[in-house]
Amino acid sequence: MPERRPLVSASWCDALLQHRGLAWAASGAAAAALAMAAADESGPALGASAAAIAGGAAFAVRRVLAERSRQRHRDPVTGLFDGEYLTQCWGRLARRARNQHPLAVLMATIDDGGTSPTLNDGERRIIADSVKRACGEHDLAFITGPARFVVLAPEAVDRRIGALAERLRACIRAALRPDLAVRARVRICVSIVGRPPAVGAVPVHA
Repeated sequence: MPERRPLVSASWCDALLQHRGLAWAASGAAAAALAMAAADESGPALGASAAAIAGGAAFAVRRVLAERSRQRHRDPVTGLFDGEYLTQCWGRLARRARNQHPLAVLMATIDDGGTSPTLNDGERRIIADSVKRACGEHDLAFITGPARFVVLAPEAVDRRIGALAERLRACIRAALRPDLAVRARVRICVSIVGRPPAVGAVPVHA
């Protein structure tokens, strides 16, 4: 029996990841090509079935590529998403916020006397884990600086955001090494997109 070769190689997927628009176009074109081939060879009925199957396969390919893209934007030390992925998510979530889906943005900064504290990789990892524990199921956590973290909380509710801000502050403070916990402050700034300007920015300091 001849050896079966994979339909899609890893290098091909990697190439598509470099060009996300090409990934969508290629998966759609593959669906159309399969449907046309089936229609030519076996009639319209089988062609329609092939189109449905190919469409599902194209959707699965896009899901896989999207997940691989997400993993490429993980910070290697903390496992949180990086600043580049924050930029990508911001546009999509901000558009939803303008359509009556409020979005809360929480920025947590560790302030050591007006400067960022010196943290080793282990300390950043521990703090990042505390940020993850503070987040809800649908929240996204990012690291954007040596001692700065951002949380995007879709479908924001005022009461929940206040609790999230306090939980985030408490979790980060509990994760600091003892000497830093004594002198440093955890500054939390909350902004809500998709609400009246009066609710726009609420600083919470600790």
